[in-house]
Amino acid sequence: MKVIKQLQLNIKARGRPLEKGDTGRTSSGKIAHIPRPDLNSKTPAHINIKVRKDIPNLRRKSIYKMLKIGVKKARIKGLKVIHFALVSNHLHLIIEADGNKELAQGMRSFLISFAMNINNSLKRRGSLFVDRYNMEVIKVPRRMHYLLSYVFKNNSKHQKRKFVTDPYSSLITFSDQDVLFGKKIPILFDPKAQKKLKHFLRSFLSPPESWLATIGWKILKQQYDLR
Repeated sequence: MKVIKQLQLNIKARGRPLEKGDTGRTSSGKIAHIPRPDLNSKTPAHINIKVRKDIPNLRRKSIYKMLKIGVKKARIKGLKVIHFALVSNHLHLIIEADGNKELAQGMRSFLISFAMNINNSLKRRGSLFVDRYNMEVIKVPRRMHYLLSYVFKNNSKHQKRKFVTDPYSSLITFSDQDVLFGKKIPILFDPKAQKKLKHFLRSFLSPPESWLATIGWKILKQQYDLR
């Protein structure tokens, strides 16, 4: 297979606060080139990847298989995906890595695999992604708490629907729903399908290891709504 020239792998990091009027993008709407913050085993990160308009809805079973392949390839390079959400035209990941080298190599591996498999399935060529991926290193419990909620609720937010367990996210594997949301989130598919989905997700997702992703986010009792 020819390596398709569709990848823009530089990181736009939102590790510093934006000044008033600063969107983090250039005048053309592209993600700005900003020096990326340091990532280590103690600091998880949230990554957002958007695909082009001609790509069909990502919320398909066939995409799940491609996601699994890409995540497992990234793990070999040292990048661990602990949570995710597939939305119609973009993908959210919460990841852990020991450093920037593992992050860069792992994301490169993931993006190449994900893009090539989708392009091959669609019999298309060219760029898959709209822009470089957007990354934020998570450094404090409040932000970790907020981003877990944000990722799990993302599809219901975009669809403007009641929040239920999304089968195209890792929420069903998250055992602390009552702590994060104050209640268990309803599941609208049968127990057999639940068990099958949990087994599938655990075959490629990594359990969180950082303090922020395991315990730190729990120290906040106040719930943070999506903004």
